[in-house]
Amino acid sequence: MKKHLIAALLTLLGTGAFAQTQQGTVVLSGSLSIARQGYGHDIGPEQTKSTKVPVGIYPAAGYFVKDNLEAGTELFLGYTSHSTYSSDASTFPDKYHTYDIGLAPYIRKYWPVANQLYLTGKASASASYNFLKVASPDFESQVMSTGHTLGLSLSPGLTLFATEHISLHGSLGIISYQRYAPNPENGNIVREYRSSNFSFSLLPSTFSLGMSYYIHQ
Repeated sequence: MKKHLIAALLTLLGTGAFAQTQQGTVVLSGSLSIARQGYGHDIGPEQTKSTKVPVGIYPAAGYFVKDNLEAGTELFLGYTSHSTYSSDASTFPDKYHTYDIGLAPYIRKYWPVANQLYLTGKASASASYNFLKVASPDFESQVMSTGHTLGLSLSPGLTLFATEHISLHGSLGIISYQRYAPNPENGNIVREYRSSNFSFSLLPSTFSLGMSYYIHQ
């Protein structure tokens, strides 16, 4: 009798997890990332120290186009505070403030690992608008440059279903390609260059933690 009860419970748990990731389910999600990075170097007698604190908020809406495959769009709201100290303070602004807003269509694949636990893989394409302010004793805080960034990324994650409708998910690590270009109307420009980079990172800045709500059809 006890064996039958355990088997029935496991069956119910497995069925609940499957229902949450079956075709037709709507997902409303939100996640947060925050980190702190510090570094410094010496160039001759000059010493430079920097501290960077990036913060990101990612609300998203998705739909399971087939079992265990979610497609959706994510909104990105980002802010980065970058403080710089140099022994030659006249050549270095004290603090940079970078603001980002963008959209990222994505697909996320779910692979069951255990009851209520899934390994996920997410692929996304993103487009964002960026602008930079600089605060320094030498001049007032102002927008120094604006630009846009296009990107592609792959990231792994884990999703744990806490209830029939709610899950917690975390992600660490990313493979990405990004291309930045300044907007042509920039006046007093700090970032007047174009840049492209491909990266693989496991830094804390790639970690995000979030929650999702699943609406079954």
